[in-house]
Amino acid sequence: MILVIEDNHTERTLLRKMLEAEGFQVCEAADGDEGIGLFKAARPELVLCDLMMPRKNGFETIQEIRALAPDMPVVAISGFLFGVDHAAMRENLGVAALVEKPFRKAHLLEVVRQVMTVGR
Repeated sequence: MILVIEDNHTERTLLRKMLEAEGFQVCEAADGDEGIGLFKAARPELVLCDLMMPRKNGFETIQEIRALAPDMPVVAISGFLFGVDHAAMRENLGVAALVEKPFRKAHLLEVVRQVMTVGR
């Protein structure tokens, strides 16, 4: 199961439908607090987390996931990664990958499959 944490309803729905069409089970959360609750209840195999969200942002959410399950594969998604050193940010966040918005479906699915394969 993949947990999608994304505050934008349209993007969250798109991610869910795209992943389900590829055979993945998906649960979704509209913010970091809801995401942490679902994470504790569902224990997904992978988390896709937006970085820029109101209330509890993705940075805080990822830190909390890291505290609960240090080995959980997390993919951070954001539209604010232009000019960012991806390798340094991945290391600082402790995420398996960063995906820039707007993302291409093929690229996102490739990242998801790669991260899930490595995590097994």
